[in-house]
This record gives sequence, structure tokens and C-alpha cells, in this order.
Amino acid sequence: MNWVAWLGLMPLVIAMVVIAILPGYFWVRTQIRSSVVAAAAGPALTVGTVSILSMIWHALGVPYTRATVMPVLALLTCAGAAVYVLRRRANPEHGELLGDSLVARPPLRADAPASHAYRILSRRARGAIWFMVFVGWVLAALPMLIAVNPRDPVQQWDSVFHVNGVWSILETSRADPFGGLAPLYGGREVFYPNAWHAFTALFATPETVIQTSNAASLALMALWAIGGTAFTAVVTTSRVAVVVAPVAAGCMLSMPADALTMYNQWPNALGVILLPGIAAMSLVWGRRLARSTDRGLAGAFAHLPLGGLIALGFVGMVLAHPTAAFSLAVLLIPPIIASMFILVRRSAWIGHYGVAAATGVVCVVAVCAPLWMLGMDRVQAMGDYPRRGISYEQAFSTFLTPYPPFTRTIGLILTITITAVLMLIGIIALIRGAFVWSRVVKNDIPTWPWPSVVQPEAAVPSGAAAPSDEAAQTDAALHCQTADSHDAAEQPSAMLQDSTEPPSSTASMTVSERADLWIATRQRVRESYGPRPTTWLIVSFLLFAALTFMAYAPDFPGRTYLLAPWYMDARRIMGVQNLTMIPLIAFGFEQLVNWVRSHRVRAADEHHAQSSLWRVGALLGVWIVAMSLGGAMDARLWAVRYVYDADHLGKPGMSTNAELNMFRRMPQTVPEDALIVGDPIAGEAYSLSIGQRQVVFRQLSTVNKDTVSQDILRRSFNEIHTNPEVCQVVRDLGITHFFEDEDGQYYNFARSSRMPGFYNVDTSHGFELVDTGGTAKLYRITACD
Repeated sequence: MNWVAWLGLMPLVIAMVVIAILPGYFWVRTQIRSSVVAAAAGPALTVGTVSILSMIWHALGVPYTRATVMPVLALLTCAGAAVYVLRRRANPEHGELLGDSLVARPPLRADAPASHAYRILSRRARGAIWFMVFVGWVLAALPMLIAVNPRDPVQQWDSVFHVNGVWSILETSRADPFGGLAPLYGGREVFYPNAWHAFTALFATPETVIQTSNAASLALMALWAIGGTAFTAVVTTSRVAVVVAPVAAGCMLSMPADALTMYNQWPNALGVILLPGIAAMSLVWGRRLARSTDRGLAGAFAHLPLGGLIALGFVGMVLAHPTAAFSLAVLLIPPIIASMFILVRRSAWIGHYGVAAATGVVCVVAVCAPLWMLGMDRVQAMGDYPRRGISYEQAFSTFLTPYPPFTRTIGLILTITITAVLMLIGIIALIRGAFVWSRVVKNDIPTWPWPSVVQPEAAVPSGAAAPSDEAAQTDAALHCQTADSHDAAEQPSAMLQDSTEPPSSTASMTVSERADLWIATRQRVRESYGPRPTTWLIVSFLLFAALTFMAYAPDFPGRTYLLAPWYMDARRIMGVQNLTMIPLIAFGFEQLVNWVRSHRVRAADEHHAQSSLWRVGALLGVWIVAMSLGGAMDARLWAVRYVYDADHLGKPGMSTNAELNMFRRMPQTVPEDALIVGDPIAGEAYSLSIGQRQVVFRQLSTVNKDTVSQDILRRSFNEIHTNPEVCQVVRDLGITHFFEDEDGQYYNFARSSRMPGFYNVDTSHGFELVDTGGTAKLYRITACD
């Protein structure tokens, strides 16, 4: 059974997850209290470190191997752990100094008392979150565990390139992105973001490349569940939403269900999976910068270390796949614009014109830099791939509830429907929460639109705010706030004294007094009502929805320009769109839990305690997962078999089980110094990663450096008995064996249309049969002796 075979690889999967997280984990923990955010951000730092190390090692002539890389990662882990422990011991208020101030829950939140700090979770609550991360991973990995033999390769165009790329790194001990994959291009050095290949090669041997690559898919699914949880944790204060986020992440249809199985774009998937951690760190960093610049730019310097970690993680994310940089820009531009607008007005009112100018510059750069990069020739070249749109019908049916081209099963339809309903509930809850929050704060604190006079206090209502942890957005409340009533001697500004007389005009206040007033009022709002709900998340979701719509829509002016970073491919966009959907689904689930719980309370004896929030959430969650058939488990199993089941392959299939077994016999049937030629689309390329024998074409595209020999072989090899140029190339390259298979369809074209020279070859003489597998045959070439 397949799951039994996977048991032997579980230590490898665990090792990949742990080593991906740990080198960066403790360094992030020195700056951010949350273990989930640190675990989500750690892999980006590790990938960035490995990528930079590969370039340094190549420049110094040091081979890139497990023995030269793992000690460096271990040293970084130990150093980060030491700094983290020393900082905790030297500073008892470590958590607060890291930015996790004791902020009360909004008053009517049912899952935690308002007087308790929502960021300091009990051990049981932290355990529940990590347990649900495991549940989310199981739901994501289950189709592979059931339907995939880890020895079998995923049969997709790009996947052949990637597994042979890992094999090539092991062969050459070179992994830098500027030439580490040169063997796949016939020796031609090109830039390729090979962070996934470099990391995976640390765990593989030439004989286990296929198994290690498949294990990497399971490891990436675990990192995705952690990333979705961390991203949700920084955009909400709701524990229910955070706990359910990993399950929602594991059930997403595009990432990981499509990206790591049927589509199987490992580098692109790695870039998407690293994105949530970088986004979470960036949001935390932005909030701290917003708070620390209340008194001027000097306060921002204390947060430079976190900025440095984000920069290293960004490098890792880009070297995993550059597309992730544009996805990050689309995700974060809405909160950047919203926050910058507020911060510029705040700084201008206080009198910090330098901060206002710097903030405006940052906002302009954040918006214009991606647009400038979008126009670069190298980026626009990514749009040269001939991927045309489909139809407006497909665009309208997909852009708000994205799903990959899986077979239409009951589970798929139910999952799409449940996802849409939960997202709609979550969006309505966020918009309503933002409106209620603003109204309640305005009623509590009379209108203060950049006050010249602070008005007397109004009565304090008993309303509550909706869940969110958007600290920077609380500055927006200063459009409609007034002072708290405390002893003037104990407050930073006399403007906060309890008085029935309107205080004097703020026009005569100093910059420092204005800053004190701003800080004190903001603190009162946060302690009383919590931060304003995160509505920018809806805008980010709609931006990705618009990109998905354009990708599926028929061609129109500007489509190529806007979609070039994603290769005009909706499936690449939908993976990131799923990230914005996770917290929206979690919000919707929380509202559903509260609704069910409130109705149960009304039906029960009013003198009894309310029903357990967690019990209701668990039962409702199990019911929803069951209703969706495990998150479209039937469709996901079909998708896995489409590319993994060698005897029931879909359009990208190349080799049957009999042919794969022939490749596995090559170490016994073919000499070590052999060089095999044949149509890579028919399976010749598997002779390298499975058969451990050299091949002329290591990928399905014909992009070798020696274009003359390449063209003669692929066009005229079947003239080997009559064309002397063919034998000359065979002798010059040292080709010894020929891989032959019947012609067939690959996607929408015949294989012979791409490589006509490898079909209709007369093998009745000049060739000696070595082995057969299914319709494939392997010959030793004697025609050119």
C-alpha cells in the first residue's frame, strides 16, 4: 500500500520541515513573540541563506554539498537560539518590548475576557493551534498519501526539469542561480531561480531524487498550513479564526491541491508558500514603524533588525520564484496605501513634517516600484508564453471562487459552494464590524476631525468591536476621538483632564504635546475597543480576483502587460488568491460558530453557563469538512492520479509503469559511461533521474548550448543510415544508446511534430536491443561504429 511506503519517508519529511524552519526561527523570535509567525517566516530566511551561500561557495570554489551547507545552517540555528535566550533573560519585559503590548479584547468578544491580553495565549491554546496545523497538513497531504507511490515521478512538463535539476546539482556540486542548472541547458549558463532545487538537493542522493522531490511536496504542504495560520493571526484577534485557518489552508483547491500535485510547479509553489511569512512579518513591522514614529523618525531605527530579516526573507522568496515579489506587492499595496494616508495626515497634524514626507515617499515607491519592474523587458518576456485567454464565461465563473481544472465532482461543487458562503459571511462581518467600530468610537468620543478644540466627553456605550489586529489603522479613530477622563497630573497632556469646559485650542500646543495627545487617545481606543477591523484584506482579495478574471478572459489590450509576471497563467495567480481567502473563510466560520452558539444559549436554561465555544467550533468544523467531502477529496484524488498513476495518466503523461521499470533497470543493463538520446517527451529524460545514466536532453525543451548537434538529432536522427552528419554528431557527443517509443499525443500535439527525427527509425540493423518496457525500447547504437 502507498501509505506504508510513505511511512519510511516521514522522517525525511519532518527533517525537511524542521531544517526549513529552524535556522531563521529563533532570529525571528528575537523580534516577534509569536511562534507561529516565526515558524512561517523562518523558511524564507533559510531559503535566502541557502541561496546566498550557494553563490558564495561557487565564488570561493567550495562544492555545494550537504557537508558544506548543513553545518552553516546548524551554526545559524545555534546562534539565533543563543541570542533569543539571552534577550529573554536580560529583559523580563521581552514580549512587550517586541511590540506585543497588552491590548484588551473588544468588549463583547465572547471567547476571551476583555480584561485579558489576547496575545498572551495559554499553553492549551497554543497547543490547539499547532494541533490544527497538523490537521490541516493531513487534509492537504491525504490524496498523495493514498494514491501516490513515492518512487513514481510526477509526470508533468516542468516537473521533469525540476527533478533533473536536483540530480544535476548533486552531480556538479554547484547550486548558484547563475549557472547551477547549466547541465539542463547543455552547458549553457543561464539565470534560473533554483532555490527549491538547492534546498531539496541537501536531502537527496542521485538514487533518491524522485522520492525526495515527492517528500518535498508534503513538507511544503506543512509550511503552507503554518503560513496560512500566521497570516490569519496578524490580521485578526479572533482565536477561533486563527485555529480554523490551517484547516482552511489545507483544503484550498489551488494551493496546495493543484500547485503541488496536478500542476506541480515546485519553485513557483515554494515562492507562494514563503509569501505568507514575509507578509506577516511585513505587517508587524509596518505597525511598529507606525507607532514608533509618533514622536519622529528616530523611533524607527529600533526596528531596523526586523527590517533586515524581512529583506533576507524577501531575497529567499524571490530566488524561489520572482513571481512571488509581484504577488506580495498586490497583497500589501492596499494596507500600505491605507496606512500611509493615515500616517501622513497624523504626522502633518502633529507637526512631524519629515515623517510625513518620508511616509509619502515610501508609499509612492511601494506603488511605483512594482509598476516600473512590470515594464522591464525581462519581466515582459515572461508574458511571451503563448497562453491565450479562454472565455468570459470561464472568467466570471472562476474569479471569485477560484478552482483549478479538476474533474467536476460532487466534492468539488460542495467545496466551492461552502467556500463561497463562508467568504461572503466573513466579508459581510468585516464590513459591518468596521462600520460598528467607527460608530461606537464616534459615540464614545465626540467628533475630532484634526481638532482645534477637544469637545467634552459623551456617554460611553456598551458596544463592541469586530475582531482585527490592525494596529496602524487605529490611528484612523483619531478623526473621531476625544480624551479619556483621568487625573491631569498623571497624563501626558493636560488636554486629557476631566473637565466640563472645552480645553483651549490645539493650535498653541507644541509638537510634543500634540504627539502626547495623539498617543494617549489612540491608546484609549485600543484598550476600550481594540483595533479597527481589517477591511483592506477584501481589497487584496478583489485585486487577485481581477487578475484571475483577466487571465481567463479573452485577449484584450494590456492583458499581457499586466499578467506577464504570472506567465499569463490563472493557476499561478489563484494560489496566492487562496492566501487572501483563508482569513476571510476563517472570519466567516467564526461568525457561524457565534450564531450557532447564541441560538443554543437561547434554547437552553438561561441560568446555565453558555455552551463551550470550542465544542461548538469543533463539531461545526467537522460537519463542514465532512459536507465538503474533506475539501473535495474526490476531485483531489483524481488530480493526483492524473499525473502520478503511470497506468492512468492524463494529457501530460509520458511513461507507463512498464517503462518506468525499464528506467529502474538501467543501472544493471546500461554501462555507467553510456549517453542516451531519444525524445525527452516520450520519457528519455527519465533515464537521468531514475536510470542514473546520462542523456542528451535533460528537459523537455530543446535548449542545449550546442544547437547545431541538437537540431541534427531531433530532425534527422532517423536518417542515421544515410546521412553522415548524424553519425558524426553521434561520435562527437559520444552517444551510445537510443531510446525509442511509439508516437503519441502530448497535450494537444503529436510528439513526432516536435522531435520527428526520433520516430520511424530503422532499427532492424545498426542497433542492438538492450531492454524493453511497454512500448518503449532501448537500443545500443552500432550503426556509427
